[in-house]
Amino acid sequence: MLPALEDYPDSVFVEDTAVITPSGAISDRPGAPTRREEAALMLPTLHEFFSSGQVKVMTEPATLEGGDVMMVGDHYYVGRSRRTNDEGFRQFSGFLAEWGYTAEQVPVEHILHLKTGGTYVEDGNLLVSGEFKTKPAYRRGQFNIFEVPDEEAYGADCVRINDYVVMAKGYPRVRARLEAWGYKIIEVEMTEFEKIDGSITCLSLRW
Repeated sequence: MLPALEDYPDSVFVEDTAVITPSGAISDRPGAPTRREEAALMLPTLHEFFSSGQVKVMTEPATLEGGDVMMVGDHYYVGRSRRTNDEGFRQFSGFLAEWGYTAEQVPVEHILHLKTGGTYVEDGNLLVSGEFKTKPAYRRGQFNIFEVPDEEAYGADCVRINDYVVMAKGYPRVRARLEAWGYKIIEVEMTEFEKIDGSITCLSLRW
């Protein structure tokens, strides 16, 4: 748990400040100018868990937010969105390559972040919604894909922790699919965050 940053009202969405990998952390450079300082303010916390050599820092003119990054094993899908640009992808994929990981870009046109349109819950299981139901964004043969009904699109963003999936309350068909895949479910009330396009994954850094 981190103290509130009253000068940065979006700072509750800590996922956008860094990407955590099994080998180290990459400090992001948020696309929204009003959020740029949040990444620097997260660095002392990252250094509590990682050595200096394990923390990479993105630099101008790169922009990248953690909400645009989805990890699938040793491969990372990176959204090219309003918040993450080509230089952000170039620097990010370069850092990953140093650790032996690969990355590819996914165009994001109609939503804020890549993971707004779905999340990978491990075990080959992928939730997709909106534009990603019709675009070949992912190598489809690699995944068991559940196309989330449009009316439950917000429920496509969730977090796998051990045997549990934490998801927004009120999305019964998403819950039913996750349970059919064998996960235990924890539902949390997210209506206030939903009003400002904030999702489950936005609220934490996980490793």
